[in-house]
Amino acid sequence: MSPQDEDLRDVAVKSDYQGAVARAILFAVGHISSHSRLPVAPRRVVNFLKGNQFPRPQEREGAWAECFGLLQSHERGWLEEALDSLVERGFLELKEGSAGRQGGVRLSPQGKRALRGLEAIPAGVLPERPVLGAHPEAEERLRLARQELAWSEGRATYGIFPNSVLAHLASRRPKTLSDLAEIPGLGEARIRKYGRKILAALGEKD
Repeated sequence: MSPQDEDLRDVAVKSDYQGAVARAILFAVGHISSHSRLPVAPRRVVNFLKGNQFPRPQEREGAWAECFGLLQSHERGWLEEALDSLVERGFLELKEGSAGRQGGVRLSPQGKRALRGLEAIPAGVLPERPVLGAHPEAEERLRLARQELAWSEGRATYGIFPNSVLAHLASRRPKTLSDLAEIPGLGEARIRKYGRKILAALGEKD
């Protein structure tokens, strides 16, 4: 296989993956809202897809198990961005709350067509997810720093911060403690405890 063919294959795989994830999100929105007939709060959709909020009794029927917890490995922040992107692209509709009711999202006609396979979900519809290997030098410095912290605390390295956070750090290269707050999955407690060590590993000072 030529390098050009490999690039085309990678693009096709990425597009298929994004399409599958987008359909899972649309399916979850459609499934939950079909019972209440009301827009669904984005937070509830994210909890459903991550498996953090068990479906209500009336929702535990049909094909709910196909997408409950399906995206549990995806970061909450990324899923929230994905919902926003699907709204922007017209696959979901954002409805404001009224008369004490909470607003939320629901399937648009375009989203319904996409779920039926009558409309393609274009490449790039979802936000990019940083992957390991894109910034090897920064990643290696972060791994060493993480290993030192894990040894000093006698805990597993993923307890310091997981690989998903490491990939975001290496990609975004935060420069200050405030910048670290923008990294999905890092959290305030970890920033207080490890923030300066992380910045030092990236060659930055706060």
